[in-house]
Amino acid sequence: MLTLALLLCAAQDPIALEPETGPTATFKENYAGVTAVADRPANIKSTPKGVVRWFTFPWGEGTAVIGASAKQLWADTNGDGDLEDEKPVNYTAAYDKTTTVVMKLKLVNRTIDATLQLRFAEKTEMRVTNLTRLSGKVNVGDRAMAVSLCDYLANGRYDDYRTTTTKEYWLCDHVHLDIDGDGKFKNSIPPTGEDFSLAHAFVIGDAVYGFEVIDRGEKLKFTKRDAKLITVKANVPEYSIALVSDEYGCAALNGKDGLSKLPAGTYRWDYYSYKVKDNRITGYFHIDDPVRTLEVKEGLEITLKAPLKYEIFDERVKGALVIWTIAYGPNGERVEVWPVSGTNLHPTLRILTETGDELWSKESNYC
Repeated sequence: MLTLALLLCAAQDPIALEPETGPTATFKENYAGVTAVADRPANIKSTPKGVVRWFTFPWGEGTAVIGASAKQLWADTNGDGDLEDEKPVNYTAAYDKTTTVVMKLKLVNRTIDATLQLRFAEKTEMRVTNLTRLSGKVNVGDRAMAVSLCDYLANGRYDDYRTTTTKEYWLCDHVHLDIDGDGKFKNSIPPTGEDFSLAHAFVIGDAVYGFEVIDRGEKLKFTKRDAKLITVKANVPEYSIALVSDEYGCAALNGKDGLSKLPAGTYRWDYYSYKVKDNRITGYFHIDDPVRTLEVKEGLEITLKAPLKYEIFDERVKGALVIWTIAYGPNGERVEVWPVSGTNLHPTLRILTETGDELWSKESNYC
């Protein structure tokens, strides 16, 4: 029996990942915001005529530099500090206009080409998205599963794990796992999606797998763990509670079937799913103040309590979109939700008592 257990949990060799450029697959828009400065960086040896502002940002094991005039930019694509040998690229200072450049990215043991998407909300603010993912395949049980690391923070590193010091759970690098084997990554958070905040382990099916990113993303180690899963009963019909932890990343208590399996530990409550008529949408309601946690342990059962009235409203928009769901109030009360709003992206959420007193309000988000 001991021999069998050791075989099941035997460490696998690290898997080499290769660059892959394509559409950004991630739950929320990922970019690094960079503010321009007027002074030329010290490592730049030459400046093309017309450069009036500079953008610098962390990039792998070094720093990326881009110089810009009013309508053109020069990227130090090979990091040699010489911009006069770089081809100028035209750009437009408008958020909906994108420009791409290919930059050499120095990882720990090798250098790759990475495609960056640049946007300029204005001439002094640049937003950088790394479109190049590091991809490969991991063995899950008896089948191979596609895996892809996303440099969510656009700093040329693919190993920025989530930490509990970060309120926004998506502010870390992400990993995408093609769990259903359809050849695509579902662009939303589990349980319905395949976009995971980077963590040290993930629950896939009925097993826990350790996940270690090596050398900034050149390799990863994916190993089945001998970890016990706790069955949690959640009496929360029609909606899901999403949880995250530093160790296990995203998890969910799905009220649809009432049962979820998670490793024991402390999780943070992060969002609640919405419902639009009979179809689920990719949306969330996120509590970050105060941070609420849940201790997953044997015998845990969650039941929502007596309902209050909960209102989504926006005085500027009168839409026909009908939304209904169940969520928690600030003290754990069961809350029924029904809308007065339609197409705006940031409605305000209010909890009212039956006498009309406001208990709490919070801006929400649709993704």
